[in-house]
Amino acid sequence: MKYALLIIATLAVLLPACKKTSKTTTYMSTGTIMGPEPFMTPCDAQYWIKIDDSTAGRTFDTLPAGSGINPALATPSSTIHVKLNWHNTGTCLRVVIDAVEKTD
Repeated sequence: MKYALLIIATLAVLLPACKKTSKTTTYMSTGTIMGPEPFMTPCDAQYWIKIDDSTAGRTFDTLPAGSGINPALATPSSTIHVKLNWHNTGTCLRVVIDAVEKTD
């Protein structure tokens, strides 16, 4: 009987510690994917995004794998609102999107 109680007490302490914690991402910005880049100058990338805490629209080529967002589906009348982490490439207004999640 003592052994059974000892095993139950040990499991009661250890099992809650085995739960996986979910990984959450903290995003630095919010933005709106506007769709394919309308001007397509040599300096621009494939898609246009308006980053809320930036003064100008930006362009980008791809989203991170597994984001589940297709930027080609965005249009001026049907935009995609996102939260994202990004950095400048140093080329024109092009950015690299490091992490992204759809907000609506």
